[in-house]
Amino acid sequence: MSGNPPSTTALVTGGNAGLGLETVRAMVAGGRVSDVVVASRDLARAEAAVHDIAGGEVRLHVAELDLASLASVRTFPDRLDVLGLPPIGALVCNAGVQIVDGTRYTEDGIEETFAVNVLGHFLLVKLLLGRLGHGARVIFISSGTHDPSLKTGMPVPRYTNAAELAAGEGLAGLSGAKLGRARYTTSKLCSVYLAYELAKRYPLDNPAGPAVVASAMDPGLMAGSGLARNYGALSRLVWNHVLPVASRFIKGASTTTASGADVARLATAEAFARESGVYYIGAEPSSSSVLSYDQFNAVDLWNTCATLSGVDP
Repeated sequence: MSGNPPSTTALVTGGNAGLGLETVRAMVAGGRVSDVVVASRDLARAEAAVHDIAGGEVRLHVAELDLASLASVRTFPDRLDVLGLPPIGALVCNAGVQIVDGTRYTEDGIEETFAVNVLGHFLLVKLLLGRLGHGARVIFISSGTHDPSLKTGMPVPRYTNAAELAAGEGLAGLSGAKLGRARYTTSKLCSVYLAYELAKRYPLDNPAGPAVVASAMDPGLMAGSGLARNYGALSRLVWNHVLPVASRFIKGASTTTASGADVARLATAEAFARESGVYYIGAEPSSSSVLSYDQFNAVDLWNTCATLSGVDP
């Protein structure tokens, strides 16, 4: 793309690897933003990733962000301010974990899957609202595994209430890897709730602002991505070497490169600038799961996240 890109910033959490890195790469190639921030808890990996794709008219930056730590999220806006960036035009809530080797809690006492995939992103969005440009896109990376009707082979998500999920409870009868995967699928359901609730609370016609275009997106099954880093040796072997070959025959399968291009389009292309509260499979609008439209659950999640992170709803 020739000429100077628009003066706007895109921020991608977990942008140092996998889907996040391919999203950053596509944003740089697309040239629709002037700056891209790679937010990562591992600055060394983030800097290496930026080094590999630096160049052209789009400026690349790295900023430390540990979504498992509320303190890190709270100080993140200050780290952004030091960079002197234009307003944020796109915020991609991509970073996520799937923990299958037991229950872990963060320094804040929150079950780690919920802390990283849900609560950390909620607080990040809330704290950055004042730095978002009008009509900024906020994209929550969800997953088809949140929808039982798709029969993905993953455990069905169970939303009891957000307080129980944050405490590592509410999934009675499950243990081991199945418990960890159920927490993951439930967190991806929560991502859809957050997108829909954000769209309702900050619509484009909000006279007082902020005004955002919020969406959730299923990038497809991306075998070989970093999601299986917590798996056992055999499962990692299958995920990293067998499934990437077999995925060409699996419905809904994609690659990090193709899905990253889709995320970049949703975040920066003019065609997606006006429709808020939409769920996408790739870059195609779609219905999310039946449970994802439960307004009571969405409000419960939003309010509980506000309470846990110490901000106003």
